[in-house]
Amino acid sequence: MLTIEVPLVRVRRGKCVGFAEHTPEVLPKPEKVSAAARALALGHRIVKAVETGEVRDFSDAARRMGISQPRVSMLVGLTFLAPELQEKALLSKPSDWKPSVRNLIKRSRLPRWQDQDFVPLDD
Repeated sequence: MLTIEVPLVRVRRGKCVGFAEHTPEVLPKPEKVSAAARALALGHRIVKAVETGEVRDFSDAARRMGISQPRVSMLVGLTFLAPELQEKALLSKPSDWKPSVRNLIKRSRLPRWQDQDFVPLDD
């Protein structure tokens, strides 16, 4: 009698359960991106769309995105933050630095980049 052993593991894909000969590689879950980083990135994307002619103006962008024009103005205003703060907001992990969108808006309204770093983080 010939016996063949094949190591099988149960694999779940959505609602289906199957078997595989080896353990599939488990991809690490992507880290969550902070709301401030998402808002800043969206503000830059809106500015780029206007500059390249994808949309006529910020009102047109608001209409196409289904959000209010003041919201678009707020997102675009975030692009006036000091480059160091933008880099921090976009590249840092949410656990490292947690500015709120509201706090970044307050900072972006200051005319001098040097003053933006001294606004307290608590709202």
